[in-house]
Amino acid sequence: MWTRFLPCRRIPARAIRSAFVFVCRTRCPIGLSECNRADFRSTAGSVSFILPIGSNLRFAYGHYEQSPQPSQLLAEDGNRALASSLTRHYIMELEHELSSRTELKFATYYKDAQKLVTPDEVSNYLNQGTAYVGGAEVFLRHRIPDKFFGWISYAYTHAERRENPERSYQPYLFDNTHIVSVVANYNFTPNFEIGAKWQYLSGTSEAPISSIVLIQDPVTRGLNPLLASADEQLSTELAPYHKLDLRVSYKWRLWGVRVGGFLDVLNVYNRKNEIRFIFQEATLDVQGQEVGIEREVFDAPQLPRIVYFGLTLEF
Repeated sequence: MWTRFLPCRRIPARAIRSAFVFVCRTRCPIGLSECNRADFRSTAGSVSFILPIGSNLRFAYGHYEQSPQPSQLLAEDGNRALASSLTRHYIMELEHELSSRTELKFATYYKDAQKLVTPDEVSNYLNQGTAYVGGAEVFLRHRIPDKFFGWISYAYTHAERRENPERSYQPYLFDNTHIVSVVANYNFTPNFEIGAKWQYLSGTSEAPISSIVLIQDPVTRGLNPLLASADEQLSTELAPYHKLDLRVSYKWRLWGVRVGGFLDVLNVYNRKNEIRFIFQEATLDVQGQEVGIEREVFDAPQLPRIVYFGLTLEF
């Protein structure tokens, strides 16, 4: 795998009252991976402005190409004429230091995808899918050197996907409309600290099961699909989700060796976050055999409260 980077250029424009900096960065990596033998190409660029009030305003763009999966190309029901799928990213970010210890960021972004590989009744697979993701995020961070750091963020995201031109757009599994995160870490002494993280996700509406579960033959690694057209009969959704994680760590010396110990508690208040699976009444093709399923809806629990600890040694 090799990567080529073009050098960055900074061009000051002294004629403008505020400082102006233009940054151009182009990246064209082409890689061949032994596990899936898929090529990936990308090009990205950004422009950055320093405003009179000291804020940094940045615009970025990225263009990415992803080759089809081996099963979509090489399987018996594949399509060797498939082309790469395309995605384009657009980002605007504003950074401003409220003080030497407090930083505020605001970002908005949009991504659209074209020529996504999706199932087709005639050609098995075609470059006919489209998708888009858009959203915004506000991020506030405060730190006191060697004592405290913490941040809070809110993000709004909306993502939809269309399998082919004849279908309507459907939400992605990870279309979590509202996401709130709060993180804090306090050092009581240079060797003793406590950290916590709380996160809330508003959940998703119904989405295809392939968004969360990879269904394939473990022997041929996807060249022989186990379930054909499973997304039409099987779907899933996430209920509103929140949890609190806590970490306590302490460092000391033992026989001249620096030892660190930590205790982690995940999902402190044991919130019962669940994933809902929805099965429609249908007949599925499982490796050439028809298997009938009845309509069923059931909730699968995610991780409960988990407590674990560990030690680190520094020589």
